[in-house]
Amino acid sequence: MRTRFLALALTALIAVGCSDQPLPTAAPTDAGSGFTPSLSIQSQFGQHDVSDQYLVLLKGKGVPSVFSDEVARLGGTVLFSHPIGFAVVNGLSDVAATTLGRNRHVNEIQQDELFDLDPMYDEASITAVTATPASSTDPTTAVVFNRQWNMRAIAADAAWASGRLGSSAVTVAILDTGIDYLHPDLAGRVDLSRSVSFVDFDDFLVGLFFPTRHLITDLNFHGTHVSSIAASNSIFFAGVTTQTTLIGVKVCDVNGSCPFSGVISGVLHAADNG
Repeated sequence: MRTRFLALALTALIAVGCSDQPLPTAAPTDAGSGFTPSLSIQSQFGQHDVSDQYLVLLKGKGVPSVFSDEVARLGGTVLFSHPIGFAVVNGLSDVAATTLGRNRHVNEIQQDELFDLDPMYDEASITAVTATPASSTDPTTAVVFNRQWNMRAIAADAAWASGRLGSSAVTVAILDTGIDYLHPDLAGRVDLSRSVSFVDFDDFLVGLFFPTRHLITDLNFHGTHVSSIAASNSIFFAGVTTQTTLIGVKVCDVNGSCPFSGVISGVLHAADNG
């Protein structure tokens, strides 16, 4: 059963792609604060702790109406549940988790785990972006396009030349560290109404430092970079498309640590809302 959980989670990694050309721009800052989350928050807070968090596979489809009450009696909380018969529960002791595993509705229970994204850039490479493109419909005018061998390798420039710039009717979900949706290359590309965070550790930090921002605000920058590969306004970095709609599904935290519970929940959310 562990294999089933991990196999489902790993399918999300298709969306967590990367390239060797990091988008060199500052991480999100609030006006006047001069605060760079990816450089400051990471050094102030410890690792995301999921030791009391569990993935629960229920018997059959659906989540029984009494399941939340049964978890609460054991001292836990249901963070997420899905009609396919999956739930994420936290606040359980080892004993309580064992007891829940014997519940008549539960097929399998597994303690949550973290995996880490590979580092994408050195802190010294982060600089501000102020450039403006010559044409918003020609991605080849992006500042660093000449360095983007990956776009030419897939003949993206040929597609652009024939007018294939993507469609706003097409949605791409980015399962990653979130998205800096105010970044010049991404402004207007992200549908916040369908975007969601499954990382409560980051939710606390966003609420603390950026209370006016959506919870998908990227405190690491990996997700912002990946998003710009899928769709970009092509101010600094050319994306495969310029018109595609993105939704942010935060499943990894400020440190680039990703709980399997968040990844699985994110895959299900993306499938339901794409």
